Amino acid sequence: MAERESPATLAARRAEETDQLGGQVDSEDRSLSDATQARRPDTRTVEARHREIARRYARAGGRRSGGQIAYIRLNELRRLLRGRGLSDVEAAQFIEAELENFGQWPAGALGDKLELTFDEKIKFSIRTIQCFDRPKHEVDAYYHEKKKERDRMKKAEQRAGKQRTIPVTARAAALLAAIQGRGWVTVPDLAREAVGLAGFRRKSADQVALRQAVHRATRELREVGLVEFEQLPNAGAHRTPINRIRAT
Repeated sequence: MAERESPATLAARRAEETDQLGGQVDSEDRSLSDATQARRPDTRTVEARHREIARRYARAGGRRSGGQIAYIRLNELRRLLRGRGLSDVEAAQFIEAELENFGQWPAGALGDKLELTFDEKIKFSIRTIQCFDRPKHEVDAYYHEKKKERDRMKKAEQRAGKQRTIPVTARAAALLAAIQGRGWVTVPDLAREAVGLAGFRRKSADQVALRQAVHRATRELREVGLVEFEQLPNAGAHRTPINRIRAT
C-alpha cells in the first residue's frame, strides 16, 4: 500500500506544479507577443502600403476623378482617421477593408460612409469628401465667404505693398493719408483741406498755387495707381467738370 503524503508535502508538490504551469504559460505568452511584434509592420511598410493603395486606384481610374483624386483623398483619409485616434496601421487596414475604390466614390456617398462632420471637414482640410451633417449649399457658401475674405486680405496687402514700395513725394503721401478710408473726395475739397497738410502749408497764402500743388499731387497718385479718379458734371455757371479721387 502506497505511503500517504502528509498535508505539507502535498501542498509543496502542488505549489511546484503550479509554478511549472505558470512558467509554461508565461513562455507561451512571450512567444505569442514576439510573434505579434514580428507581424506588426514598421512605419516604412505602412507608408509603402499607403502608396500602393494610391497607385492601385490611380491605375484603375486614369482620369482625375479616379486617379489624381486618389492621392488627394488618401491624404485626407489619413488625416481624418488619425484625428479619430487610429494608428497608421489601423487606418491602412480600414481603408483597404471598408473603402474599396475610394477614389471613385461620389463625395456625398463617401461622406455618409465615414459620417464626416462639418467640423471635421474644416479641421482636417478635407475638400474632396462632403460632410453628412450639413447641406452642400451651406458648405459651398462657407467656402465662398472664406475666399472673399482671403481676396480682401490679399488686396489690402497689395495696397499696403504699393504704399511701401512705390516712391511718391511728401506732398502726395500727405494727400493720400488724408483721404484713406474716406471714399470719394472732390479735388476742390482737398484744396481747401490741404492748408493744414504737411508740404502744402507754405502755399496756403496763395490759393492758386495751393490748388496747383493739390492737382500735381493728385496726378502723381493717379500715375502710380494709388488712387481712383473720375469726373462729375458740374451744374454751376462755369460748367467745369468736378474731379474727385479715392484711395484704391
